[in-house]
Amino acid sequence: MDGPLMASGRTPALARWATLAIVLTLGTIRSGRAQPPATNSGADFKRAQTDMDRSSAYLATSLAAMTQQLKELAAKAQVAGQKEQLEKQLGELYEPHNAAVTMLLVQTYLAAVERALADGGLEAQAIDRVVTVWGLTKTDVLAQREKGINWSSILLSQALGKVADKPTADLLALYEKGQSWSEIAASFPVKAETLGGEIEKVFKE
Repeated sequence: MDGPLMASGRTPALARWATLAIVLTLGTIRSGRAQPPATNSGADFKRAQTDMDRSSAYLATSLAAMTQQLKELAAKAQVAGQKEQLEKQLGELYEPHNAAVTMLLVQTYLAAVERALADGGLEAQAIDRVVTVWGLTKTDVLAQREKGINWSSILLSQALGKVADKPTADLLALYEKGQSWSEIAASFPVKAETLGGEIEKVFKE
C-alpha cells in the first residue's frame, strides 16, 4: 500500500505552494505597486499556528485509535486466500488518516502563505485569486475576513467543500465548534491527492 503523500507525489506540489506565494510577494514589492495592508495579519498567522496544534492533537488521538483497530484486525484476519479483502480493510482504516495528515501539511504551507500575504501586502490580490478560482464574490470573501476568518481557513473550507460536496458554511461551523481541520477532513470520504489538488489551483498561474 502506498504511503501518505509520498506515493501520490503530492509533497513536492505542496512545497511549490509556499514558493509561489513568496515569489508573488517579492515580485509585487519589486514592481513598486501599492497594495492595501493585510487585515489583522499577525493574528492570522498566530491563528494558523494554533490550528496546526489542534490538528496535531487530533492526529495523535486518532492514530492511537487506528493502531488499536489495526491490532484487532491483525488478530482476526485470515491472510491465506483473503489478501484482497485484507487490503480493502486496511485501506478503509488508512484513508481518513491520510486525508487528516495531508490537511496538517497543507496547513503548514498555508501558514507560510499567511506570512507572505502580510509581508507583501497582498490582501487584495488574494481576494481576486479566490474569487477567480472558486467563483466567490468579493463581498463574501470580505465578509469572512471581517469576521476574523484567516486565509488558511477560507482556503481550507472552500477546497474541502468542493471535493466533499459540502456547504462551506457547514464546514466553518464545525471548525468554530472546535473541530480541527484534520478532524473535519477525516470525516468525509476525501482522498488526500484530491484535496491537495483543489487547494493547489489557487497557486497556479
